[in-house]
Amino acid sequence: MQLHHVAPAAAAALFVVSASPSFAQTAQQSLGPVVVSAARIEQPLADALPNTSVITRADIELSQAPDLLTLLARLPGVEVAQLGGIGSQTGIFLRGGDTRHVLVLIDGVPMNNLNFSLASLDQIMAAQVERVEIVRGNVSSLYGSQAVGGAILVFTRADGSGIDARAGIGSRGTTELQGGARGGAGGWRYGVALSGLHTDGFNQLNQTERPGTNPDRDGYRNESASARLSYAWAQDQSVSLHGLRTRGRLQYDSEFGPATQADESVQTIETFGAVARNRLAPRWVSQLSIGRLRDALDARVTAFPYFVTSTGTQLAWQNEIDLDRWKATLAAERLRQTIDSDTTYNVSERTVNTLRAGLLGNLGAHQLQLNARRDDYSDFGVASTGYVGYGYAVTNALKLVASASNAFNAPTFNDLFYPFGGNPNLRPERMRSVEAGVQYRAGATAARLQLFRTRYRDLIGFDAAFNRVNIGRATTQGAEFSLDTVFGGWRARFAATLQDATDDATGERLIRRARAFGNVQVSRTFGVFDLQANLHASGDRRDRALGADRLLGGYAVLDLAARWRMQRDLLLALRVDNAFDHTFENAYGYRGTPRGVFGAIEVNL
Repeated sequence: MQLHHVAPAAAAALFVVSASPSFAQTAQQSLGPVVVSAARIEQPLADALPNTSVITRADIELSQAPDLLTLLARLPGVEVAQLGGIGSQTGIFLRGGDTRHVLVLIDGVPMNNLNFSLASLDQIMAAQVERVEIVRGNVSSLYGSQAVGGAILVFTRADGSGIDARAGIGSRGTTELQGGARGGAGGWRYGVALSGLHTDGFNQLNQTERPGTNPDRDGYRNESASARLSYAWAQDQSVSLHGLRTRGRLQYDSEFGPATQADESVQTIETFGAVARNRLAPRWVSQLSIGRLRDALDARVTAFPYFVTSTGTQLAWQNEIDLDRWKATLAAERLRQTIDSDTTYNVSERTVNTLRAGLLGNLGAHQLQLNARRDDYSDFGVASTGYVGYGYAVTNALKLVASASNAFNAPTFNDLFYPFGGNPNLRPERMRSVEAGVQYRAGATAARLQLFRTRYRDLIGFDAAFNRVNIGRATTQGAEFSLDTVFGGWRARFAATLQDATDDATGERLIRRARAFGNVQVSRTFGVFDLQANLHASGDRRDRALGADRLLGGYAVLDLAARWRMQRDLLLALRVDNAFDHTFENAYGYRGTPRGVFGAIEVNL
């Protein structure tokens, strides 16, 4: 059995941090980057025991990346397999795990849908994103099902003040428009961001490998909007509202139907959330959150039309208690998910009740993190998970880290209730992970080497009659390394991953996972000019398509970006993707994005 046949379920926790702006800014200045993803409580990035990376708004603007996936692919441990160009279906693999073993939250709202447990990050444009935190490794005890390979927390635009606009054109008939406004006064803060992107695209399929498909161009159009409003009257005393809507229209080529057929799908994602944060006592902060996701996919322009809409509403109450050297968290959550589709499911609703607790402490050179979680599912029962993490500061700059944890993945609705092969008696998939690493942080240099190993059992696959059953075992193990430093005025970022992701029964490599991949990025400012070069490389990968094993060759892609600040408020930008026009595939028969040149003008008032 192969890991790509696994179909875990969508069950995750809602968590939104809404602190007073003055407090957040003070913490950022005094402690360096602050994250909430590694322990579900604010802590300096340097203290995070799970291996955590941050993508800032400055990173996004310097790279000029049009979508979030481009930036994620540059991080250690992260592989992105996109079936064509921007907006097309994408799988994300963290540390060799399956695409369904990655949890994504937008402003704290879980994004993974109910039928396949996939998160449509391919529909999230960079114009809507303020910040991203990526936790690599098993954090199921923090976030529940799916967070086996890790969790990706996306925060929409909020920081800063003023008005900004961007207009751009480029290869393949690409046009983009962006605009936003942010500001506040007297404790009030607001932010609004609008964006639109259109491209005529390219023929995403290789006709030689997938004959009989339409050779036309496959275009994409996206319209997105996000908004945020908050009021803070004291430290840890605030209320906030946030929302996001993105709609993508994708043209693609199906292998079903005549070669002249023009296939098209429309996907709409909507999230909404509200947060009330209150300091009930000097050492006790309580936070009540509610969030809702709607993920609607309409693929009615194709040989076999279908539609599916997944919704999720979650209420969460988290309490943070300061115990001097320790910080404790206690939380209760309730998630209700529904599905509506042209496929008739025997059950169309799921509820998950959750209790979780955490303890984070520093005792001199020693650091400890403990997390426990219990999820009660209405359709298959109870799953419990735990995490134990330890850090030892050898010096102020050097720290050793280690952790052990277990995880689960709930069966999806397709696994349990699909009328053709669904099995309501499926057990959740189970995992156990161990990690060890060393971290160095001094001045402008940060480096981390992490070793990891995860064992999977009860993976969901198919029997001879194509019924879903618990049959699979797999192992992923390897090492990831990251370095961020400054030398001679240049900022350099290096990421490398070596991994072995194997089906235990057959000994075969799991599909679309490379044994080695990495990224090198250098950037520098010369007066009014900002320059960046990014080289991404991957080794060969195994794929399974059209009933046979396939080998996807290794590749290296160079992206370039430059900006010229003509005036304080006016900027010209130029980006070249795949500068050497390298031909590559992330999935058999699907072409990677060819060379493209894009220019834009930006105004910031």
